[in-house]
Amino acid sequence: RLQEIRDEEEPKLRDLACQLESLPGMEGVFHRYKKTGEYRRTTSGVPRKKDKVIRGHLQEIADTHGLKIPRTESGLISTANDDWESHRGVDPFIGDYLDYKEQAKTFEFFDKYGQPRIHPKYRTTVRTGRTSCSSPNIQQLKRGKVRQIIIPSPGKVFVICDYSFIELVTLAAYCLFRFEYSL
Repeated sequence: RLQEIRDEEEPKLRDLACQLESLPGMEGVFHRYKKTGEYRRTTSGVPRKKDKVIRGHLQEIADTHGLKIPRTESGLISTANDDWESHRGVDPFIGDYLDYKEQAKTFEFFDKYGQPRIHPKYRTTVRTGRTSCSSPNIQQLKRGKVRQIIIPSPGKVFVICDYSFIELVTLAAYCLFRFEYSL
């Protein structure tokens, strides 16, 4: 089933890459082979983007529209989805780029974790007091087909719950365990 969904998602990723390249000034946004013109791809099969070109275009959009976008630690303009999502309608490139990144993330999930079993790692007390999940981050999987392929082992069930207060409860329980005191 995983391969079927991956095969369905690949044309969407290719179409989004073509859509990005069709925008004015974005012809060279992906690495291509000179002889064939085919996309150079990551090990996951995602077309390799030219980060310098993308950052330059995002900086140009931010300057033109007076957008205040955070910088990375190295001083470069952020390309994080959260920093650009509210500006999606400002320029067609932003929406297309965010859609491409989301699709690429889904595609990479299939490649990286296409195993019979996945075992995410949870950290319950990160610096902000929130929980985090990695390898894979199943807290942020897209709804729909991607979530449907993840099923519990025989005899097991998934518990789906609202996390709105669980982090605070977890922190209180951790404090009680660790320090024998919690408010």
